[in-house]
Formats: sequence, C-alpha cells, structure tokens
Amino acid sequence: MKPLLPTIIRDPRRETEHDPPSFALYSHRTGQCKSNHKKFLQSFDEAKSLVGDSLDLAFRFDVQTESMSSDNLKESKFGGLPNFENFFSHEETAEQFVNRHWPRCGVCHKPMQFIGQVDLSDWLWAIHSITLQKVEDDRDFACSLLGYKLDHNWMTFWFCQETHFYAFNTHTSVVKGMDSREWDTDFRVCKFTTDDLMPELIKLDAESRSHERLLHVPQLERVVGIDLKWDLIAKSDLSEEEDEEAWDKCWELKGNVPRLFGNDSFYELFGDESTQQMSMECLSQRNFPVKQMTPVISWNCYEEDITNQIFADLCQWNDWSSLDNNAFGLINSTCT
Repeated sequence: MKPLLPTIIRDPRRETEHDPPSFALYSHRTGQCKSNHKKFLQSFDEAKSLVGDSLDLAFRFDVQTESMSSDNLKESKFGGLPNFENFFSHEETAEQFVNRHWPRCGVCHKPMQFIGQVDLSDWLWAIHSITLQKVEDDRDFACSLLGYKLDHNWMTFWFCQETHFYAFNTHTSVVKGMDSREWDTDFRVCKFTTDDLMPELIKLDAESRSHERLLHVPQLERVVGIDLKWDLIAKSDLSEEEDEEAWDKCWELKGNVPRLFGNDSFYELFGDESTQQMSMECLSQRNFPVKQMTPVISWNCYEEDITNQIFADLCQWNDWSSLDNNAFGLINSTCT
C-alpha cells in the first residue's frame, strides 16, 4: 500500500497523547499559538463532517503576499536575499560563512535558487501540539508529524534550476530551519551583520541566477497572511466507482466551500502533491520503512504552464550538532 503523505490528518484527537506545549519560549505569542491550535481542530471537524469517509484531509496553508518596493532580509517573504544573521557562525570569514550556509545542488553542485523564508511558528507549534510523537526535553528535538524542531521557527526554501531527471538518490532542493532567537535577544548566534554578509550574498545570488532559467525566479513579495485550508485526497482502497464518486465530491466541495477547500494563492505550503501529470511518488531514502516525503511548498508559473513543488524529508534534519539544519529533498516540475 502506498505510504500516507505526512500532511494527512485522520483523527487529531486520537493521534496525540500529550497536552499542548506551554509555548514558553514564545511567551509573547502564546495567545496566537493557542488560538491556532483551537482553529485547526475546529476547521478539521467542519471539513471532516463534509467529506465523509471516502476522502482524506491534508492540511495546507495558502500564503497571501503583496509586492515589496525594497528587500528586507528579516521579513517573511519570497524573492530577494536570505537572512543568514540567525545561523551559527564558527571561526570563519563572511565568505566562508555564506558559502557554508548557501545550499548547493546534490547533482550539479551549483548554488541553489533562494525562493523565500516564512515564519511558521504560530502554526507549526499548533500542529506540533496535535501530532506530537515524543519529547526528549521541554524545548528541543520535539518530533511532530512534520518532524518540526521547536526552536527553529523559520523555514527557508531553495531549489536547483537545472533539470535533473531521475535524481532520486540525491537532493535538488533544500528546506533550511532557521532560529530567530526571539526569546533570547542577548544571545547572538552569528558574529556577522547583514552589512558584513551582503557582498557575499549578492555574489552567490547572482551565480544561482546565472543558470539556464528553466523554473520561475520568485518576485519580491512580502508575506501578509497564512490561511489554513484542506486538500482533498481520495483514499487508495476505493473501488473504481467509489473513486470516481470521491473525485466528483472533491470538485463539488472546492467550488461550494472555498473557505475550507478553495485554492486562492500563488504559493501553497504543505497539502497534497501538486502535479499536472502522474503522481511523482517522492519517497525518502533516509528511513526504513520507506515513507513519503512531505510536500513543503508549491507554486504555479501560469505563463510557462508549469507547476513546481518541493518535497523534503522533514523528519531527517542533518547535522544537529552544528545546528546547520537542512532537510534535503527534490523539486518536481510538471506541465501539460
């Protein structure tokens, strides 16, 4: 049987065996975290009451954006340059630091294209509290459905613009976990300022954009909202007739209940596989038994008629000791 997507929720109240976390590290955001925890469960209950037993629900976030006139490295955004001020630095130069943190493709070893960075802590903490698997202490290494590490509340997204067919034994995309240290303003993880890093960031950004542009290069946009939605997935054990009825119900619900199921944003986080062709079956090579990678971010390039989606194994962040947290994955781009 095909492994379930990590974003599918079937019974959130049965899957969790723990109380919601205290959100102590984000005391100034506790209200929003708890509000989202409640909203997630209420939204699931309403969606489940509409879909019945023939469809699975995969949570998704539609990201609302607006244009930015100038780049701000410290905002949630798409396009522009990444903020590396919150990554750990060793005894190294600014050039060495940026080269160490800027991901390179596992196939061609060229610098990847930076897509964007989003602060998801208010929502990921809520999901963590619902899908918690284990906690080794009160703060670090808490594993949830997304393998979310609690003190890394930002995600940054990267992909290689070159076409690498059948690159299943290496990585063509990276999701980096970033720690904003907003609960400890006296502790600085990086000795470099943005001004120190800017020349090296510009240099690597130019190199990443010098590839043949096969995929969309994000425009500079600020994140202004994140909306919880649900993707509808027909269960794999249905008969042909039941499967056809399930898909008819999907289209009906998307049209009739857009606040729960509608697609209304350019960028979408998590959810189902987004493809214009057959399912890609992005399976993680770092686990046994083999499991599905998480669909992390997708976006459509309407002019080129291309749908892009990054998959990553969010339960396998590399190099915990140095806190260089990379979740390696693949990018899937399809067109009609």
